[in-house]
Amino acid sequence: YWGAYYLIDGVSVVEFSINAGNDATVKCGQSIPLGLPTCLLEYGLPPYNSISYSWSPSTNLSSSTIWNPIATPCSTTVYTVTASTPSGCNVSDEVEITVVDPDPIIIIPSAYIPCISNSVTLTAIASSACIQSYLWSNGAGTPIITTNLSGTYIVTVTNCCGCTATGSITV
Repeated sequence: YWGAYYLIDGVSVVEFSINAGNDATVKCGQSIPLGLPTCLLEYGLPPYNSISYSWSPSTNLSSSTIWNPIATPCSTTVYTVTASTPSGCNVSDEVEITVVDPDPIIIIPSAYIPCISNSVTLTAIASSACIQSYLWSNGAGTPIITTNLSGTYIVTVTNCCGCTATGSITV
């Protein structure tokens, strides 16, 4: 689960390790921190300024050169981190982030009172923090629509990773 490398410096042996984090499952478009702090006897505690880090793949990472980046994977991804000391010693570890479908879309209607209200407002609520688009069955592209026509309304929401979720309501 984490690598170890031993340096022989005279008579002392120093452990050098890195921990990419625990395997996890996230919803499409959800962010998760990677990297767990490890105790490096010779190099101190995080952020281990004398150690360089390289994460691969670097796609959808907040940074590929820090020990604890934030990942927002769009599909299941195995991330590998390699830590290197100034003396050229390297250790690596990997973590798998499994991506599952996003939550369904919730549509909340406003109060509709026959003979008083001529229309109803429908609001699509999506769990993702990064919404790219909304598309309603009537062609609207906003999270909120107002209608005075009865029928079934369907909304498809696409997040920044391209994942889609659909919700519907009959008015």
